[in-house]
Amino acid sequence: METGTEMSANKEVEDPPPLESSFVKTEEKKKKKKKLTKAGRKKLRQEQTETFSKHRRIIASDKTAGDLQLERDLFGGEAELVETFEKKAAAKREFQQVDDESEDDDESGIAEDEIPEKKRKKKNIKKPVWVDEDDEKTELGQVVNAYTRGKHQKLEGSKHSYKNYVEKRFESVYGSSPDWAKVKADDAKDEDDPLLMRSTVYLDSKRDALPAGDIRLEFCAELNSEQIEGSLQAVQFHPWSQVALVAGTAVVVSLYQVTVTETNCVFHATRSIRFKSRELRSATFSANGNEILVGGGMKSRNLFVFDMLSGETKTCFFPKDRQFPCWQHIAVQPDGEFIVGKGYGDEENCVHFISGSSKQWISTVRLSDTVKAFCFSPCSNYLLVTGGYGDEENCVHFISGSSKQWISTVRLSDTVKAFCFSPCSNYLLVTGDGGYIHVVDARLRRCVKRYNDSGSLVGTAIAFSPCGNLLAVGNDSGVVNIYNAESLLNDVSSKNMDPEPMKTIMNLVTTVDILKFNHSSEILAMASSRKENAVKLWHVRSRTAFKNFPAPGKNYGKIMALDFSLHSGFLSFANNKWKAKLFRIPFYPSF
Repeated sequence: METGTEMSANKEVEDPPPLESSFVKTEEKKKKKKKLTKAGRKKLRQEQTETFSKHRRIIASDKTAGDLQLERDLFGGEAELVETFEKKAAAKREFQQVDDESEDDDESGIAEDEIPEKKRKKKNIKKPVWVDEDDEKTELGQVVNAYTRGKHQKLEGSKHSYKNYVEKRFESVYGSSPDWAKVKADDAKDEDDPLLMRSTVYLDSKRDALPAGDIRLEFCAELNSEQIEGSLQAVQFHPWSQVALVAGTAVVVSLYQVTVTETNCVFHATRSIRFKSRELRSATFSANGNEILVGGGMKSRNLFVFDMLSGETKTCFFPKDRQFPCWQHIAVQPDGEFIVGKGYGDEENCVHFISGSSKQWISTVRLSDTVKAFCFSPCSNYLLVTGGYGDEENCVHFISGSSKQWISTVRLSDTVKAFCFSPCSNYLLVTGDGGYIHVVDARLRRCVKRYNDSGSLVGTAIAFSPCGNLLAVGNDSGVVNIYNAESLLNDVSSKNMDPEPMKTIMNLVTTVDILKFNHSSEILAMASSRKENAVKLWHVRSRTAFKNFPAPGKNYGKIMALDFSLHSGFLSFANNKWKAKLFRIPFYPSF
């Protein structure tokens, strides 16, 4: 006869449903593919927990004390075990729900490969975050002023899209749309990103340094094959686009589009602008690259601004009580806020500030000495002006780049011939008569050190490398000394002897006028305007000149201006024969 305890145990065994039936019901619920509500999911979870607890008690009745202890050691108590299985069940339900949704989306039964390529691309193309509806509705005739005359008068009443017109104008000046403006597909791989690929090129070029000995230099042609600019005064590459500028005394500035292909380079003239001036002495791009600034000389003291996008030219006017500056030299602030020119006549000791945005006269700073040359510091905080009277042109004036007020004047022992700021803008290095290198602290506004330039009597050119480690100083006898810039600037507080140059370059025999490093500080270009073919390229790492440039039997004339492209893919220089030579440097794949 069974006891009461045994009868209750048997009753408990008979009450719970079989294991197979509970699992079958669960599978049937999953197959319905219906999204459960929050209350439904909670109820289902409670039912599964109760079912599991009942079976747990059944199994536990047949276990020994040792089995139960081992189970607690491995899985914890009953509550912890239930919680673990609940988490696994919840994760499985979420996965099943996502899988069901994906199956619903694919009910059409069409495979990805069977979708037409055009539709697939259309599906993957990213959409703009924000679209201005007025851009699509605006017509060209609505934008053009009703009083417009000249070449724009024919645009009045045009029904064409103003947006398309502006895009075509941009492409006509700068070429095709830049890569960063092109919309990529959602499924585009990061490995194909142009920025990543371009960075890889830079890393490879650093790993495989520019070889010494002979430089691979491909002569493309003269940029200005028609030679309509006259005697050239300037050649410059655009700060970010594949465009080159050539300007000459014929008061003509030409723009050339340069394109690099796998086999060669292609360039063509995009525009030639003739200005209403009697002479042209300077031309340069604005800080943002959207405008060209052209300055007249002593005969025509005007500053012209050519907008590369609109194609319009305007002249900067000055108050009637001011004499027009002489724009033989133009200084553009790196941040683009101001443009500076020097005075003329009774105001030859003045510096005029022009707004970089409105191109209107802002203020004039009058100094105690005649203004000779000027430049902005890389940080835009200072405008440096050199000047003086007669043979005592030994003054260096500091003007604030923000307030346009005179700060301080530093008087040196020698006449100033050339100067440059360090890349950090903390130091100004000056050379001139006497063959000395003066180190001026821009923060203290005083000369903190003076070095003797080895073998120099008159310094004529000076340049810092972009990396800031090298300083090149040229003199009137054609000698160029290369110094370790760090040792020069670090020893300003000590009383050490004059430093020895790392290398003395004696490839030129006439006055050095041009010193320019390329963007990676691997090449130093040096030139003199006093003699034909007086140009050399110097390999910085090996401290040797390239043997095959200039090429034997070639006459490049007297070099008047020289410039590297943005990533040193091209080299161009203007000579006195009205020609702008263009060379391709294949070692640098980018423009």
